[in-house]
Amino acid sequence: MKLTLGTLVLALLLSPRLYADARQDIVVYLKSSEEPTVKDATWISHTMLAVGVVDDGSDRTGFAEYVCNLVRERGVRGVNVKVIDIVKLVNDDGFQNLSKRVDCETFKRW
Repeated sequence: MKLTLGTLVLALLLSPRLYADARQDIVVYLKSSEEPTVKDATWISHTMLAVGVVDDGSDRTGFAEYVCNLVRERGVRGVNVKVIDIVKLVNDDGFQNLSKRVDCETFKRW
């Protein structure tokens, strides 16, 4: 198939929109009944997805890795995920991390 300049330009113009849609789809999925553990999810920056859950006393880094897999399945790259205590956030106690931050490309934790 031969690509024309017009096709390439159109693809480049649509790409950011499709990427934004994929990012929004991730949040919608996480907040759905398919993921009952998740109480809220939001992009706090272009590269950081915060996922709010109720603190059960366990380290939620494994759950952050699971979310990374969901992100990667949807074709979104360059993302870090962290799991936070939703109750503390709602009570204005700020972001309390329940997991290490996970880089969804390398699965490096910090």
